[in-house]
Amino acid sequence: MRVAVLVYVLCALTIQKCHSQEHDQLHELGKMVKIWADNLGKELQFIAESATRRSKVIESFKQTKAVYEKGSKIMEDIADKLRTMMLEKEKAVKRIVERAEYLSYYRKPPIFENSTYDYFNADNITNSTWDRELEEQQYNDRLEQIQQFKCDDALNHKAGVEVQTNAPTQQLRFDKNDDQECQVRPYVERKPGYFRHLPLVYHSGFDAEVNFNYSVMRIATSIFDREEPLLNDIRWSEALDLVFQQNYQEDPTLLWQYFAGRTGFLRHYPGIKWSDEQYERTYDFRTRAWFLEAITSPKDVIILLDMSGSMAKYNWFIAKFLVNNILDTLGDNDYVNIYLFNNETRPLVDCFNYTLMQAHEENLRLLRESLNKYTPDTTGNMKSAFKLAFATLEHFRKDEGKSHCNQMIMFIAEGIDYDYSPAELFKTHNRTEYYTPVRVFTFLIGTSPSDEVEMVWIACANMGYYVNISRDSEIAEKVVKYLTVLSRPLNMNSVIKPDPIWTGTYADLADRRITNWLWQKYEGNQQRQVFVDYTRTTYTQYNCVFDQNSMHFLQSDSHDYEHYSEPRDFHYMTTVSLPVYDLRQDATAVLGVAGLDVPISYIKKLTMPHQIGVNGYAFILTNNGLLLLHPDHRKEFHNIIKPTFNRVDLTEVELIDDLNEPRDFNKSLLEMRDRIVRQMTGHDSFQVKIHLDNMRRVFLSRRHYFYTKIGPFSLVIAIPDNYGFYKIRYESKNGSDTLQNSKQLSGLRLTKNWKVHPEWLYCKHYGRKRLKFDTPEEELLYFLNDLEQHGWRWYKYCQPSLVTLLVLDAKATEWFEERNTNWYNIMSKYQIAIAFIATHSGLTRWRTIEDDDVDPPFITKNNKAIDEIWYKRAVTHSYANPKSFIYSVPIDTALDNETLVTGANAIFRESGSKKAAAAVVGFQFNHVVLESIFKKTTSDCGDRSCPHRCDSDELSCFVLDNNAYIIVSDEGYTGAFFGKVRPDIMKHLVENGLYRRVRFLDYQDICYLDPPSPKSKSPASRITLFLANIYGILKGFLCVLFYWVQGFLGAVVKDDPCTRAITSQYEKRAINKSLPTPCDRQRWLFSLERDTYTNTNDNIFTIPNCLWPYIVYPIPSSNLILLVVNRPCEVDIQDYPYTPDPVELKYNLSMPCYIATKNNYTRRQYITCINNHKREYSLNLDHQFCGVTWK
Repeated sequence: MRVAVLVYVLCALTIQKCHSQEHDQLHELGKMVKIWADNLGKELQFIAESATRRSKVIESFKQTKAVYEKGSKIMEDIADKLRTMMLEKEKAVKRIVERAEYLSYYRKPPIFENSTYDYFNADNITNSTWDRELEEQQYNDRLEQIQQFKCDDALNHKAGVEVQTNAPTQQLRFDKNDDQECQVRPYVERKPGYFRHLPLVYHSGFDAEVNFNYSVMRIATSIFDREEPLLNDIRWSEALDLVFQQNYQEDPTLLWQYFAGRTGFLRHYPGIKWSDEQYERTYDFRTRAWFLEAITSPKDVIILLDMSGSMAKYNWFIAKFLVNNILDTLGDNDYVNIYLFNNETRPLVDCFNYTLMQAHEENLRLLRESLNKYTPDTTGNMKSAFKLAFATLEHFRKDEGKSHCNQMIMFIAEGIDYDYSPAELFKTHNRTEYYTPVRVFTFLIGTSPSDEVEMVWIACANMGYYVNISRDSEIAEKVVKYLTVLSRPLNMNSVIKPDPIWTGTYADLADRRITNWLWQKYEGNQQRQVFVDYTRTTYTQYNCVFDQNSMHFLQSDSHDYEHYSEPRDFHYMTTVSLPVYDLRQDATAVLGVAGLDVPISYIKKLTMPHQIGVNGYAFILTNNGLLLLHPDHRKEFHNIIKPTFNRVDLTEVELIDDLNEPRDFNKSLLEMRDRIVRQMTGHDSFQVKIHLDNMRRVFLSRRHYFYTKIGPFSLVIAIPDNYGFYKIRYESKNGSDTLQNSKQLSGLRLTKNWKVHPEWLYCKHYGRKRLKFDTPEEELLYFLNDLEQHGWRWYKYCQPSLVTLLVLDAKATEWFEERNTNWYNIMSKYQIAIAFIATHSGLTRWRTIEDDDVDPPFITKNNKAIDEIWYKRAVTHSYANPKSFIYSVPIDTALDNETLVTGANAIFRESGSKKAAAAVVGFQFNHVVLESIFKKTTSDCGDRSCPHRCDSDELSCFVLDNNAYIIVSDEGYTGAFFGKVRPDIMKHLVENGLYRRVRFLDYQDICYLDPPSPKSKSPASRITLFLANIYGILKGFLCVLFYWVQGFLGAVVKDDPCTRAITSQYEKRAINKSLPTPCDRQRWLFSLERDTYTNTNDNIFTIPNCLWPYIVYPIPSSNLILLVVNRPCEVDIQDYPYTPDPVELKYNLSMPCYIATKNNYTRRQYITCINNHKREYSLNLDHQFCGVTWK
C-alpha cells in the first residue's frame, strides 16, 4: 500500500512538473506571438506611411477646419433643389396639356383613311443617316409648317366664333405681322419616302440618335395605322412640336416628352427610330403607369372568372389571356383580386382570401402564375360570385388605407346563368341613394345572341362596358376600352384640375415580363457555350479536323443570341404626367395623357451626395413606401432586370441591428416608415447593419434619418453618427472669391493623374447642341476655363460650393504627383503598384512608378472617392484609430502572382471636439511581398533560436482581417472565409467574443425555380402559361440546336467517328433550365469585437494534450489579427454552418403571400379621386356608350 501511494505521489509530481513546463513554454510562445504581431504591424506601417506619404497629406489639410452642419439643414437644402426641379417639370407638362387642349378644340375638318396624309412613324423609318440636302429641305419645310401653325392660331383668334365658356385660349406667341398673309392651306403632299427618312444625330443627353425638329409617332401594335380617328388625332396634334421645343429651350435638362392619344398613338419628342428589339416592338404605352394613373383615378378591381365546365379549352385559354391583359392595366395605386366561380366562389390565390391586394408587380406576378392552378368543371353560380364581389368591395370602401375611388367588377364568362334575378341582385347590392358604387364590365367569350343581350344589360345598368371576344388577337385592344369609360368622369369634371402624377421607378421601354425574356436569352447563350466548348475539346481529343461545312456553327463569328451577352444599359425613370381634356361640347372622354421622363440618375445628382458625406446617402420613397431612389436598390442580376425590382420597400433596405426574425421588422422602424409615408417632417436614429463588398462584409453603426415631403414623394437622408455631422471647410476661402486667383487652378491644370466623381454634378451643359467630352475631367476643365473668362458667373447647372472645394482640394494635394528618390525606392522595393488619395470633394489622385498615359486598372474601377468600399471602411475604422490602416485582399479569388493587397487610412481634421473626414490615402502592393514579410517575421525570434515557428509542423499561423477573411497564412487560403478553413477554431473565436456573428438578410435576392415538366398536367402547378411557353421555347431551342449541330456535323460524313462521338453527347450536356423568382436569403457575416486571446487553461477540445488551442494578438495600426493555432489539436467539428454564403429562407407561405399578409404596411393615396358625374348616368341610356355595336 505504501509503495502504491509513493508511486502515485511521484507520478503526480511528474505530471505537475510537465504541466508547469508546458505552461512556461506557452507563456514564452505567447510573448513570441505578440512580438511577431508587433513586428508585422511595424513593417506594414512603415510601408503604408512611406507609400502614401500620410504625414504630408495631414499637413496639406491643416488649412481646413471641421464645421458642424445640422442634418435638418442638409435635408432642406436637398429638398429645395428637388422641389424646384419637380415644379419645373410639372410646368412643362402643363404647357403640353394646355396646348393639346387648344389644338384639339380648334381641330381642322376631318380626313379619311384613303387620304394621302402621312407622318413620321417611328416603326417605319428606314433611313436615319444625316443628309445635308434633306436636312435643308426638312428645315425649310419646318419653317413653313411653323408659320402655318401660327396662322392657324391667328385665324382661330380672328374668327370670333361663339364658343363654350371653358374653351381653351392658349395660343402660340407670334408677331403682329405674322398673320398678314395667313390663309387656310391644304395639306402639302410630300414625295414618296419623305416620311421614311428622318436624319438622326447622337446626343449624349438622350444616349440615343435623335431629331429635334420633329416628333415621331408610335402606334400601338393592335391598331391599324391608317384608321380615321387615329389620322385626325395625329394631324391636329402636329403643332405640339412647338411646345415640345419651347419646353426644351426653357429647361434643357428635359428628356423625352410625349402626348399619348386615347386613339392609340404616342407622339414622341425628340424624334427617334424605334428599336428593332422584339420586346421593345411590343411596347404599348397604354399599359404604363404614367398613362394609366393619369387617365383614370385609382381602382379597386375584382375579376370574376367563370370556371364552370362550359368553359371550353380554347375559351379557357382566351379567358386567362384576357385576365393577363387586365392585370397589365393595374399599378401600385390600384387594388385587385381574382375570384373563380363555378358551383362555388373562391379566390384564385388562397392567401388573398376575400380581400383586395395592392396591384404591385409581385402580387400581379403571383396572380398570373396561379392561373394554371385550376381547370374548369361543374356548373356556374353567378349570383354567389357577384354577392361575394359586392361584399368584398363594400368592406374595402370602409378601409381608410385603400384607394377609396373607382370600384369595379370585371365579369368574364362563356355564358349566362339565367336563374340569378339580375334586377334584384344589382338593386340590392349596387345601388345607393346617389350613385352606383361599383361599375361592372362584362366580357363574353362566345357568340350567343341571348347571352350577349344579358351581358350588355349588366354593363349598361352598372355604369360599365360590354365586350365580346372570340379571338386572342383582339384582346389587347378591347381591354383598354374600360379605361376610356373610367376617363369620362375626369373629362366631365374638367374644371377640377388634378395634381400631376409621378410614377414609381421603372425601366424605360421595358415590358413587365422582360426578365423572363432576357433570362431565356441568357440561358440560350450558356447552352451554346457548353456545346461549343465540348465540341472543340472532343475534336481535339479525337484529332479531328474542323471542316468549314460540318463545323459552320463553330466557325461563325456571331449568332442570334450574341448581343444578349453584352452588357445592357437600362434607363431607369420616373415620369410626370397629366390628363388632357377634350373640351369640345359633346366630348365624353379625355383626349389622352401628356408626360415627360425624369431619369433617376439625374435625381440622384440633385441629392448633393458631397454635402451628405461618406457613409451617408439620400433616398426617396413613393406614397406606397417603395423605393424610388436608394443606393442599395439592386435592380439587376446577371445584367437582367429583376422581375419585381420596383416593389422594394423601405423596411427591406434599412436593416436594424436587432435579433428579430426575418420579415419581423423592428417596431420603431415601422413607426418611422409610417411617418415618412404620411409625409411628416422628422428625425429618428437607429443602430443599423451596413453591408459592403457584395454583401461579404458588415459594419455596425448608428445612423440618423431626417425626412420631409417633396411633391408626392418623401425625401430621407441618412447620416452616420459622430463624423457624419462635421464637414470640411477651408479657412477664409469661399466661392468665387477663392477662384479669382488663377494659381488656385494649378492643382487641376498642371497635373494629370486625377479623376473626379463621374456621377456627381460639378458643372454641366444641357441643351440641343450638347458639348462632347471624352471624360468628366475634360468637361470640368472646360467649364473652369470658361467660368474664368466670364468673371466666374456661374451657370445654372453648376454647384459652386462643390467646384470650389474640388479646386482647393486639388491645390492642397498638388504635390502628390511629385517624385522623390526615397519614395521611388520604397515603391520599387515593396512592389507597390499604386499609391492614391481620394478627398471629400470627389477628387482621386494616384501615383505609380511608371509614367504611363493609360489609367491604371485600379483607377478605372475606383474613381468614385467617398463611394468606394475602401474609403467607407477606412473612415469607419480610422475614426477611433487615427493612424491605423485597413487592409483587404480580393475575397474568394484564386491567389496568383498578380494578387494585390489594398491598404487605406482616413485623414480626419479636428477642430476641438469636431472631427471631419477630409480624405483617404491608400496603396496597393503585391501579395507576394506580404507573404515574404509574413514568413520572415514569423520565423524570427530575435537573438535566440526559435523553439516554435509558423512554418513548423506544430503551428498554423493566419492573419485575419476584421471580417474574418484570411489575408495571409502559412497554408495559403488567401481571401477565404476562415470558418471554411478551420471551422472548429472559428466556432470558438465567436464563442470567446473575438468575432461577433451578424445575421444579414437580403430581401432583394433572386432564386431559380425549376421549370414545370412539359408532361405534367398536375392542377397544382403554380407556373403560368407564359412561363410554361418559355420553357417550351427553351426546349425547342435546345432541340433545334441539337439537330442543327447534328445535321451540320453528321450530314456530310455519316460514318465520321468524330461526329458520332460528339452528337451522341449533346443531350447529356443540356443545362438545367430555370425560372428566376424573387426570394429572401440570409448570410452570416462577422465583425471583430476583441483582438486578443491568450487563455491557455481553456481546453476547448475534448481531447488530451491540447491545453491551448490558439493564441490571438492584434497587429498594431491595422484591422488585422495574428492567429496562431496549435496544429496537433484535432478538428472537433467538420463544418461551421454560419458562413457568408447565401442561403434561401423558406416561409410557410409563398413569398408574395407572406409579404401581402405579414408586411402589408401604410400606404397613402395622393391621386385626386374623380369617379363619377351626373351626366354620365344619362350617357349609358344610349347603349353605344357601354359597348353595343349594333342598332
